[in-house]
Order: sequence, then C-alpha cells, then structure tokens
Amino acid sequence: ALSATGYSRYHSLQASLQRRFSRGYMFNVSYTYSHSIDTFSDEGIYQVQQDSTRPELNRGPSDFNRAHRLIGSWSWLLPFHGNVWADGWQISGVATIQSGRPFTVIDSDGSAILFASGDPRPNVVPGVDPLTTGPMSTRVDGYLNPDAFASSGVAWGNLGRNTFVGPMQRRLDVTLSKTTPLHGGSSLELRLEAYNITNTASFRNPERDLSDGDFGEITQTVGGPRVIQLAMKVRF
Repeated sequence: ALSATGYSRYHSLQASLQRRFSRGYMFNVSYTYSHSIDTFSDEGIYQVQQDSTRPELNRGPSDFNRAHRLIGSWSWLLPFHGNVWADGWQISGVATIQSGRPFTVIDSDGSAILFASGDPRPNVVPGVDPLTTGPMSTRVDGYLNPDAFASSGVAWGNLGRNTFVGPMQRRLDVTLSKTTPLHGGSSLELRLEAYNITNTASFRNPERDLSDGDFGEITQTVGGPRVIQLAMKVRF
C-alpha cells in the first residue's frame, strides 16, 4: 500500500537592491538566505532512505537547499565619445556566489538489518571531526575524514540525512560590446563574451559512499572552465 507521509517546509529571507538604467548605468543585486527542510527530495526515486518504516528519521535539509545565494548584474555604457570608434561601448556582467548543496554519507556495505534499504547510513565516530579544513584547493583529495565514520553493520546508522554541505560556488560572466550605427537605421554590434572570466573552479560534492576507495574525494567540477567567444550582429 502507498501512503503520503512526506513533509517539507521552506523559509527564506530575500533582499534586493536595484537601480534602473539612468546616466549610463544600471545594476541589480539580490540575496536570499533560505532553509528548505523535507523528508524526501528526489521525485524520480520512490524508495525512502535508511529505515523505510520510519521516514520521519530522514527529516533534514532538502537536496536542493542552498543557504546563501547572492547574484549581482550590471550594465555600464562607457563614457567614450567623439568619433565612430569611441561611441557605443558597453560593459555588462553577472556574478553569482552561492552555498554548496547538502549531501548524505552512505554505506552501501551496510546490511540494513534483514531487508533491503535505500542508501543506508553509517555511524558517526564521537570526537572526530568529519570535515577537513583549509583552502578548497587542498581538500580536493580529502573533503571528508574517513576516520569520522564507521559501518553500522546490521543496525541502522545514527548519521542523519544531508548533514554535510558541499563546496560553495562562484562565477563571473562579463560582456564587452560596441554598437555602431549604419545607414538607413541599421546597426552593427560586436560582442566579446567571457564566461567564468576568472577561470574559478567550482567543485561538485565529494564521493559519499563510505565503502568506496575514493570516499571523501572530489573528482568533478560544475560550471565549466573559462570560455571566451566573439560575436557579430547586424540589425536592420
């Protein structure tokens, strides 16, 4: 039999500062501080994690929760004048800074008592810090401390769901463009677009299965490296 025992709740503080285009520039800054809590987030999987008879034990941050998210966008019509080469230059951009996403440490070797279980969790070792410290570049090979976890064997582990948060992400995209009027009301636009202009690496969550040899290591990035492209557009 199927039953609806899910639970979810979302709270947030949202603030924004905006300047409409005037005197050649505009900007918009938005910040969200939020906390989404539920017992189940993945709509594509219908098996409850850990003890399926007690879904309330999975109450924790949603898989998609990001505690902090700051986005800024701007556009500035550069004050160059005097001839066709100087007029029409504009620079704009979008900057994003956000917290990482929560994740759950699992133990696929756990026998989950006498029946199958989705993503059984291990036990926490008291007095051992599960997270390593230092710059993100030095933690790629060890974001989590394996000594802080122990297999739960034939019992349910005492580790909660989504108790850890992955690395934060930062990205800056910038566009430099020039619009030149042509005859008959048409115009020519040249654009130089740089995505992730600082070439900042944003890392995905680490390997979360305690039984894997690369447990706690980060092996993937998100968002891609710096990409620069040049475009030309004729409006008529």
